[in-house]
Amino acid sequence: MRHLFFAIWLVTGFWGVSVWAFPEMVRYGYTQCTACHVSPSGGGILTAYGRQLSAEILSTWYSENEAEFTHSKFGKDLADNGILVGGDVREINIYYKDPNQENSKEFLMMANLQGAYQTGNFTGVMSVGQITDPMDKGGLHGNFNSTEYYGMVKFSDELGVRAGRFTPAYGLNLPDHTTAIKEMLNGLVPEFQFDTVEASYLSEHWTVLASAGNTLAGTDPNVQENVGSLNVSYAVASGMRLGASYWAGSGPNIDRRIYGLNGILGFTKRIYSLFEVDVENWNQPTPQTGLYGLGQIACELFKGFTPYLQYQHENDNRADGTTLTKTYGGGFHLYPRPHFEFSAEFDRVHAFNLWSDQGYLLAHYYF
Repeated sequence: MRHLFFAIWLVTGFWGVSVWAFPEMVRYGYTQCTACHVSPSGGGILTAYGRQLSAEILSTWYSENEAEFTHSKFGKDLADNGILVGGDVREINIYYKDPNQENSKEFLMMANLQGAYQTGNFTGVMSVGQITDPMDKGGLHGNFNSTEYYGMVKFSDELGVRAGRFTPAYGLNLPDHTTAIKEMLNGLVPEFQFDTVEASYLSEHWTVLASAGNTLAGTDPNVQENVGSLNVSYAVASGMRLGASYWAGSGPNIDRRIYGLNGILGFTKRIYSLFEVDVENWNQPTPQTGLYGLGQIACELFKGFTPYLQYQHENDNRADGTTLTKTYGGGFHLYPRPHFEFSAEFDRVHAFNLWSDQGYLLAHYYF
């Protein structure tokens, strides 16, 4: 039923906290997410250096201080005093068509603010703002809930720990949480919130993130989960990183293990590839094994414009061929100036002997 209405698929993946991350920055030699983000697993609020790179590497055009908060030196002055401010607003137009129906809809799916304060070896982070029902016809519904917050302490340049509300690290931290490697592996999309403790080891070549967490009190019993995860990657060469991940989850109606391999391969600074393959073993109510994969190859045609081709593989139960879904598609990312991104994707999907067309246009502004 997942592909009967693409809008629901997209909303499930896109609303929530600010999780925008760019793993493909590895092609420039930035093998650690903390080069650009406060979070060791990437995404969320940018560091001062990350804002600089968003202008110099990602954007087609930029001017001095344009990438800063408020597009001015005021944001830089705040960062120099340990105060980082960010946030995101995202508007999307989605499209779905199969032999029986055709749908499209435009709506605001996200609007939030994030702040961080850094002093010495301590960093505190909090987001404010949550859109609770983006597609409601009665108008925009939201609140000022904090869907992500944490405190983080660095004991050395390599070792650190953080605790608060965030998703345990697993696999590639891609911005598109509608992909098979995120949306189909329940718990890896923003609609599921976890209270989490994470230990990190970050060196020139190694990234090791070990986490323990649980879904919030009041979560539907069908998806309540206590989690232990391990996310490890190694920079095998300049611009290339390989990784492995493990997720162990248990709850009233969940008993599963997920194993994954992933990679970011920067062949040049313009051409790169991403891949992830995950095997999910469910032990209840009926034992079954699922297989999920993503392969993407992209080429930056000019600074700020990157088209890509992509294949996704989804099979909830490898013993049952009717659960197999194959998605062939492509799209592009456009970053004309700092703070602005435009993305589009079109997919041809084969599921349950049914072909369908799916696509979206996304406008993203980050503070």
